[in-house]
Amino acid sequence: MFEKEEGKLEGLRKKYNDIPIPPNVDEYILSGIRKEKRRRATTRWKWGAIAASIFFIVMLTSIRVSPTFADYVSSIPGLQKIVDIVRNDKGLVAAIENDYMQEINKSVEKNGITLTVDAIIMDEDVSLLFYTIVADQDYPSLFLNDPTLISESGEDLQLGYSYSSHSEIKKNEPVTGILTIADYKQGSIPESLQFRTNIKNDVGDVVEDLHVSFSFDKEKFAKIKKVYEVNQTITVEGQKINVDRMEIRPTRIVVYVEYSKENKQEIFGFDDIQLVDGNGEVWTPTDGLVYDKLDENKIALNFQSNYFAEPNELFLTFTSLRALPKEEIEVTIDLEKNKIVNAPKDGKLAFVDSSFWDVTFEIMVDEQDYYHHRPLFHSTFTDANGKEYSFNSSSGSSTEEGIHVKTMGGVNMNEVASPITLTISDYPNRLRKDVRLQLK
Repeated sequence: MFEKEEGKLEGLRKKYNDIPIPPNVDEYILSGIRKEKRRRATTRWKWGAIAASIFFIVMLTSIRVSPTFADYVSSIPGLQKIVDIVRNDKGLVAAIENDYMQEINKSVEKNGITLTVDAIIMDEDVSLLFYTIVADQDYPSLFLNDPTLISESGEDLQLGYSYSSHSEIKKNEPVTGILTIADYKQGSIPESLQFRTNIKNDVGDVVEDLHVSFSFDKEKFAKIKKVYEVNQTITVEGQKINVDRMEIRPTRIVVYVEYSKENKQEIFGFDDIQLVDGNGEVWTPTDGLVYDKLDENKIALNFQSNYFAEPNELFLTFTSLRALPKEEIEVTIDLEKNKIVNAPKDGKLAFVDSSFWDVTFEIMVDEQDYYHHRPLFHSTFTDANGKEYSFNSSSGSSTEEGIHVKTMGGVNMNEVASPITLTISDYPNRLRKDVRLQLK
């Protein structure tokens, strides 16, 4: 009924997706999910500059929320704000409309902070815990610190966590967020749980050791994923990409992809990638976790779910790949002479300077990339002695001439043996082809 209006809003949403975001947000988000299976990983990212854009996207996509859905959520105490969180994910909207969410509504109060576990949605290996924080005074920011799910007997379940911070907290005004939980063992979370966390701001812990006990109905979330074998190969300018299979789950769709070992180029990502049904209905990549790297050549692409929509046909589409020749992805910098020794041959990348704690680069981008501050390098690098270091901070800005300035820091560069070698993690070079591959 709203196809025409939704088409216009989708165009606006894409434009607002171009609003600048913190340059290392993708790396922060992915790090919480990509840790090894037996190690608990915690990731926090700040909304900062993206808060306004996300709010606007939520407003633009509100047409997708049916009155039934809004009435259902607003009728449950404490869950009204969930509407604002999931409004732009049609898969989650459908899951809640189909009663695939369990209300928890359990709270704990300490030192003027009230934490409420509102509800939970579970998948085979990813769960979403909705929570609300209410403070008895204003704070510039608040966020979870070291959130953990433990069993009733006190066992740490060795899960992965990712979550956001909340800014401009006002006295007695609730803020609601989502804790994304990765269950590497798949199905290992018991029905009776205790959620433990500290609440922190940028200065330190505001309150420590909050814990909420709750149970969930495991049978309620026992939906069986739908698996579609694809096993088709896409070739883009000589680079082969095999789409192995698609798994449709109630909370997301996962498409498993493998890059050919014979490829001459390192593939960093896809542009305008989405799932489209036979009627033109679109399901976009999930917010935050766009892909999960499984090993050197395999990734899992994550999309909004159409589990409950059940379209008869489904296509994977994209317009280009970001890639570089494999021999060009390592960048060598002579810190003593302050110059690049080795870099991509297109000349877009320039070394600016190194200081006591950081290194700064400039990279020329075209209009398509001007507002996309993707991480340029992996966080680890090696020095002339083969010793590995890790940057723990990064920042970025843009100039009017279409140049991105990237600074990576947190390492005492005076202790590093020159030259250093960094590995490119994303780069504004494209292999172009309009792809439409039938998955279902």
